Order: sequence, then C-alpha cells, then structure tokens
Amino acid sequence: MRVTSIIASMAAMCFWSATAMPVDQQLALKEAGKRLIALSDTDRQWMTDDEVLGLIRADTSFIDVTDGEVTAPKSLMRAAALPATPTQQTLVKSLIAGISEAQMKSFLTKFTGYNNRYYKSSTGKAAALWLADQARALATEANAKGLNVTVSTFSHTWGQSSVIARINPSSGNGTTKPEVVVLGAHLDSINSRNPMSGRAPGADDDGSGSVTIFEAYRLLLANGVAPVRPIEFQWYAGEEAGLLGSGKIVADFVARKVPVYGMLQMDMTAYTPPNKPAIVGIATDFTDPTLSKFVQALNTAYCTTRWANVKCGYGCSDHASWNKAGFPAAFSFESSFSDSNPDIHSDRDTLAKVNYKHMTEFVKLATSFAVELGLSK
Repeated sequence: MRVTSIIASMAAMCFWSATAMPVDQQLALKEAGKRLIALSDTDRQWMTDDEVLGLIRADTSFIDVTDGEVTAPKSLMRAAALPATPTQQTLVKSLIAGISEAQMKSFLTKFTGYNNRYYKSSTGKAAALWLADQARALATEANAKGLNVTVSTFSHTWGQSSVIARINPSSGNGTTKPEVVVLGAHLDSINSRNPMSGRAPGADDDGSGSVTIFEAYRLLLANGVAPVRPIEFQWYAGEEAGLLGSGKIVADFVARKVPVYGMLQMDMTAYTPPNKPAIVGIATDFTDPTLSKFVQALNTAYCTTRWANVKCGYGCSDHASWNKAGFPAAFSFESSFSDSNPDIHSDRDTLAKVNYKHMTEFVKLATSFAVELGLSK
C-alpha cells in the first residue's frame, strides 16, 4: 500500500515523456533498466530504480506500466446485474460465526516472521511459497469432501510468485456461470530504507489483508461452500513496486478472455487510530460505483463496524490494476487515509499494533462478498 502525497520536488526531477518518444527510444530506456511509471491516467514517466524508490519513500502511489497496459473488452465486463440486496444471509451469518482470531494470529505470526517479503528477496519468495502450501493444505481437505479447489503459483520474472486459490463452481447448484469473483490482497512487504535486506514484517501492510482473505477462504472450504461462479482468492507479488503482480494477472485474464463479476481488494485491515471511532473504509475513487455500493450494503448487513467513504488516490493498491483495465473493482481499507498506520514500509509494522477484532470486520466483508457474488444466480 502506498498513500498518495504531493511532492514539491517532483517538478525538479528529470523525466522523459512516454507518449512523445519513439518506440526504439523507449526500448533503449527499458534495456537500460528504466521503468515506465504511471503517476496518473495521463502522466507517464521513465524512471530509474532509485527514482521509483524515492516515490515509495515519499508515499506517492504509482503503477509500473513498463510491460504495457491492457484494456478488457466489454464482453469480459459484468454481464449479470449485482443482487439488489444481500440474499445469502443465513449462510453468511453461519460462516462468519466461525471466524477464528487464533487462526489469523497463527498465520500472521508466521507471515511476519520472514525478514521481509520484498518481491526480489529470497525471503519474499519463500513467504509466497509458504502461503501457497497453506492454501493447498486446505484445498486437499476440501477436495476430499467433494469440493473442487485448485491452488497455483503465478510465476513472474522476479523471484516472488503470486498465489491463486480457486473454488470452482458446482453444477449441483444449477447452471454454473463463467464470471469470476475475485478477492485480492498483496503478499509482499517493503522496508523503504533498505528494500532487499531491511526488516519489513508487514503485519498491517499487507499481512493483514492477506490473512483477511485467507480466513474467508478457510471458512468457505471448511463449510463446503460450492459456488455457481468461480471464486478466486489472489495474493499478489510486487504490489509495493507498482502493482506488478496484479498487473500481470489482469493481463492474463484479458489474454484468456476471462470475464469478471466483481473484484474486492483488502489492503491494510488491522489498524485503528487512537481516540477515534473505528470504521470500515470503502473507496469512492478509482473503483466501480455500483460494486462499491454493494460492498456498503454487505457491511450494513454483516458487520458491526460501519462503513465510511474514503479516497485512496491513483494506483494505491491492486484493485487499481483491475479498474484501470475496465473490470469492476472495489477496495476496503482500515481507516481514513489521514488516520492510517504511520509505521508501514518500516521495521515498526509489527504484530504489536494489530487489532484482530478490527480485522475480523473485514473477514466478514470478504466472506460475504465471496458468498453473495459466488452464489448469486
């Protein structure tokens, strides 16, 4: 997660215009190790790794578009309307009654035990493989009871893989539907002062989001939930470096012509600011308004902590990769951005500041999103 700020010194940097540059010059810059960085829908700049790291240190959001940008055709957009109101309340309430703070704490303790989860580091690679193993273990148990669950690692050109766990639809529920329901979080972390070897437990950013959707995944499998639509839980590599993993997965969806019913991103779900009421933030910018309104309805139906509108900024988390390509995406966050965790991207983002009760509210939201959209006919 990167919280957007305005940098006065930005104007003094030496940048190149991506739109006015011949292709051969752009290729030369790429071969020289420079990255094409999107700072807004209209601003593209070629930057060195040090300049990109400067953006991270300044909490400036961006998207790395060096390898191209994709737009999904309308045929891949949500074809069926969203439910007018939540319709699976009996099932959802029974599922969320089984949320386990102990399970979440166990996962997060191991996940933060890696020195860091930086997308280029050996420990970042190991953390992704560990997460995949945990997802596979649950899938094996669920498949033995009749579900159809697959877990795969999505390889990238850097060391860390993204992880995708998919609950395939069951024909026993009637006609199955092709549109995928996606829940996302990013599995990487970063110490902005020393990315490769600095300590970056990433308990909140985004260990909390990773645990949130993993607990929702566990609940669905433990209770034998068989959807009519595929439900994918996706843990993205390289978010901190410009939404790299999610960008590749979105491009793969477009290339394979995979339709999407809705995507919900969970990035930072475990911090509550002192002396202020807790909220479940739902982003109103760079998201799909109709889907975001439905997420608000899910919060009202299933959560104790009520929602509030927040603004996230350009490219602030992986939902932006989906939104940018035209897919319907929503984003939920722990607080207003002005009140968010001040210790991210450092060795201070630790378990000591994790609020598991607050995180539980986001598990409720993730679980209800998966069930309501995955079972909607």
